[in-house]
Amino acid sequence: MKRLFELKSQHDHLLALAIDVDTGEIVDDVAFGAFEGVEGAIAEKAIACAIVIKELDARAVAIKEIADGLAIRVRALTASSDHLRDLLRNCLPAGSKYIDPRAEVRIGKAPSQRCVIEDEGLLPELYCEQKWIPKTDSIRKELLAGISIPGAKLVDGKLSVSIK
Repeated sequence: MKRLFELKSQHDHLLALAIDVDTGEIVDDVAFGAFEGVEGAIAEKAIACAIVIKELDARAVAIKEIADGLAIRVRALTASSDHLRDLLRNCLPAGSKYIDPRAEVRIGKAPSQRCVIEDEGLLPELYCEQKWIPKTDSIRKELLAGISIPGAKLVDGKLSVSIK
């Protein structure tokens, strides 16, 4: 069986043989019969392609709906995890550490500091990457060491809770 693009080429060739372009009259009955046969084959191929397209589109919609549902579940699970993490953060004494090897769980609570960039324009080039993205880790280390960096300061962050 011929492919659709091959049928199209044959269709155009037979059309040129069967019909006079100027008058629109049929000049070759045999070529016109073959032309009609090719038109029927093109119609069958087109319908088959349309059915496949419709099926692929339906599958894509179904997968998108599943993905959207999973994204909602991910957000809900992450929110639950964040809520429990906040509960631990608020209820555990500072500097506490709990280990349970049976459950392979280690819980630690310690104060943390994070670097906040107040004004990127004031940062020295040394602390920025190519697109002037501040290297917050390097800046934080320098600030912790007592070095003053224009445009950056240390602020107290949330108490961190690590669960491994």
